[in-house]
Amino acid sequence: MIEYVAVAVVFTSYAFVENHYLAGGLYILDSILFSFTIALATYFKKTIRSDEIASSSSVSFTIKHIAAVFLSFLLGLLWVSNYQIVFSAVLLFFA
Repeated sequence: MIEYVAVAVVFTSYAFVENHYLAGGLYILDSILFSFTIALATYFKKTIRSDEIASSSSVSFTIKHIAAVFLSFLLGLLWVSNYQIVFSAVLLFFA
């Protein structure tokens, strides 16, 4: 939960940052948070038996893939009109 709230704060901050040093700091923080995601996934894969994770992994992968394709297209259209809308949209997903 803490990770998702932190990502929401970082993405919302992207929308309003004007200083390129601050934007670079946000990018670094975003990369660190992404590393936590990878570490958490790796931890769960090492602690759960492979037969327990196989079926849920395929469903999870499919859902994430559909969301990634759809959201990339939709947010790309929004980016053309105003990039701040894309980062502000994170608030709608977490609200």
